[in-house]
Amino acid sequence: MEITQLETNKREKTKLILSKINNFVSLSPFKSEMLSVLNAPDCDMRKIRLLISKDPALTIKVLSIANSPFYGLTREVSTLDHAVLLVGFDNLKSIVTALIMMDMFKNKNDSYLNHSDFWIHSLITASIGKRFAEDIEFENPEKVFIAGLLHDLGIPIMHKYFHSDFINIYKSAEDQDMSFIEAEKYYLGYDHQEIAAYLLNSWNLPESLSEAVGNHHDTRAMIGKNKMYSIVYLADYMATRVGMGNCFWDEKNKINEDVLKYLGFTSLSEVDHIIGIYNVMIEKEINALRFN
Repeated sequence: MEITQLETNKREKTKLILSKINNFVSLSPFKSEMLSVLNAPDCDMRKIRLLISKDPALTIKVLSIANSPFYGLTREVSTLDHAVLLVGFDNLKSIVTALIMMDMFKNKNDSYLNHSDFWIHSLITASIGKRFAEDIEFENPEKVFIAGLLHDLGIPIMHKYFHSDFINIYKSAEDQDMSFIEAEKYYLGYDHQEIAAYLLNSWNLPESLSEAVGNHHDTRAMIGKNKMYSIVYLADYMATRVGMGNCFWDEKNKINEDVLKYLGFTSLSEVDHIIGIYNVMIEKEINALRFN
C-alpha cells in the first residue's frame, strides 16, 4: 500500500518526538544507579539484591513474578533473598531492567489508561507466554517472558508523550469501526508495537526482543520466522480472552488461523482448551497481585 504524503508527515513528526524521548525521561537517582549496576561488568547477585531491597514497589513486583504459578517454582517465595536465589542471576537482571523500563513511561492514571490494569495484562501475557513456551519446548522461555512483559510498552509511551493523540485513538477505536492499531496508525503513522520496538532498538537491547515486541500483532512476520513472535502473539490473545487487566486496545483483535497452525494447533477450540487449563493459574496470579 502506497504511503501518502500526509501519512509520511505524521510518521516523521512521531519519529522526531521518539528520537527525543531519551532526553525527556527523568530517572530517579535510585533507578539510574540500578541501571548502572545492572550494566556493569562486575554486577553480581548481592548488589542487585541490596538495591532491589531499597525499593518496596520493585520488591513487591519481583516477589509477584517469583510467586507466579506460571513461573514454575514449587514453593512460596516470601523473601527477596529467596526470590533472587530461585529466579537466577541472568533472569533477574532482565526482569528488573524490564520493570524499570515500564516504570520510566508510567503516567498518571486517567479514564484512558489505568496502569494497574496495564501491569496485570503485561504480567499475565508474560506468564502465559513463558508457560506455553515450556509446554512446546521452545528453546528460551525466559526470553518469551521478557518479551511478553514489554510487548505493549508502546501503549504507556503513547499515553505519556502523545496524550492528545492517545485520547483521539481511544475514542476512534471505541466509537468507530476501527481497531486500536488502525487508529494509532491514522493519528501517529506508527502503531504501539512499532513505537516500542523503535525505543528498544535505540537502547541497544537484543534484536530478538525488539523484533518480538515490534511484531506481536504482525502475523505476516511470524510464519516461518522466530517462533517467539507467534508465542507472544498467542499469549497476548489468551490474556485478552480471560478478561484480566482491561486491555481495551486488544479487544477487537482476532486470532490468525495460520499462526495457530504454525504453533501446532488444528482449531481454535484447542486454544480455548489451553486457556481453560491455564485459567486456574491465572486466577491465582491475579488474586496475588490484587492482594499486593
